[in-house]
This record gives sequence, C-alpha cells and structure tokens, in this order.
Amino acid sequence: IMSMIDPETGRPFVAFAAHRIGNDQSAPVDNCAMGGYTAPIDVKTGTMGAASASKFSGMTKPHYPIHPHSGNPIEGVVIPQWEKLKHEICELHGRLNYINYIGWDIVYAADGHFYLLEGNDQVDLKLHQVHSPLLLDSAVKKFYTYHIGISR
Repeated sequence: IMSMIDPETGRPFVAFAAHRIGNDQSAPVDNCAMGGYTAPIDVKTGTMGAASASKFSGMTKPHYPIHPHSGNPIEGVVIPQWEKLKHEICELHGRLNYINYIGWDIVYAADGHFYLLEGNDQVDLKLHQVHSPLLLDSAVKKFYTYHIGISR
C-alpha cells in the first residue's frame, strides 16, 4: 500500500495498492523480481484485479484472473477489512507526516489480523505502474507535481 501526504491539506491518503503473489518460479517468496505476480487493488473498494507479471516478453502483458498454478481466484477477491486497514495506514502515516510517501508491506494473517512488516521510503513503482499509469489519479498527480514539478 502506498500512502502519500496531500500537499494542500497535509493529510495522508492511500494512493494505490497492489497484492504481491508468489508462484512456482518465485518460490519461496512473492517477489516480482523473482518472477512473482502483482494484482492491483482498487483503493476505493479493496477489490483485486487480475494479476500480471512485471517482467514479461512480447508486447502483450498476461493477465491472471485465477492463479495459474493453484487455481485460486485473484480477480474480484476483496481484501478483508479494507476500510479499517486504510484508516489505520493513514493514521500511522499522519504520525510520521515528515515523510511525504511511504510504501507499506503488510501481511493479512489467518488469525484475521493485519501485520505491518515495514514502511519503505523507496517504493518500486513498476510494481504498481504495470497495471495503470499512476498519474491518471488526480491526487497522485498533484502530489508528484508539487514535489518534483511534473507539469503534464
């Protein structure tokens, strides 16, 4: 989950999110650099889209609505307690508001709780951008325009 501080209001918001998904090639990790997948998460609803690999050959990016090895659904799966998670991420980022953006690594465990692994100030944007251009979101574009002067 990527949160940013709105440059006008000073309040954090969840800008974008993705779920990393391991496979036979990336085992024992879910790392995209090792061949794993990533599925976009709709920030408003917490619903996952079809997964993709950030590394692929050819001009067509493969989409996986179900996991190609396990057969488990991906597309349409809703992250449990999504609104609560977003609220808690924004609240925590609000306490760390001297950091403009944070990429949060979070695990949802079988016990129904979320566990924060770490917050990163160097975020792998291609993990998210493989799904959609980030600057299509007006709040994200405003953030980058303010901080690095993007004008388009």
